[in-house]
Amino acid sequence: NGNGWIIITPFNGTGSINNVHIKVDPDTTKHDGRTANITIAEQNIAIIQEGDSCSFSVSKDTLIFSASDSSQSIFLNASFEDCSWNSSNNGYEWVTINPEAEDGDKVINIHVNENMGDNRIAHITIAEKTIVIKQQAMN
Repeated sequence: NGNGWIIITPFNGTGSINNVHIKVDPDTTKHDGRTANITIAEQNIAIIQEGDSCSFSVSKDTLIFSASDSSQSIFLNASFEDCSWNSSNNGYEWVTINPEAEDGDKVINIHVNENMGDNRIAHITIAEKTIVIKQQAMN
């Protein structure tokens, strides 16, 4: 059949009926699926395999900062290299995320400005994951 991910095995039925088993291997390389056309007994058959959706995980879901101007990093893991993601500081102007958008796995730098007021908390979003940012007050 020319498609290494499709395996066709003859299975003899009873009487004049002959059957085949069609096995489709998992698609571990792409998340957008794949298609193929095969021919059995002069009949064209379309094979459509849906892909997996992108999923993400982060190495930390809470970061705690001192009052000083400082940075920390987290690691974002994507299920596939071509899974796109973005981030948002959700309006907390004292938090900066770098990079703001990318594809695949990435080390992400989170920077907070110096805190001259009370303890503060921000909830930022990276690849649809909420990260809690806590920053201590200046003593």
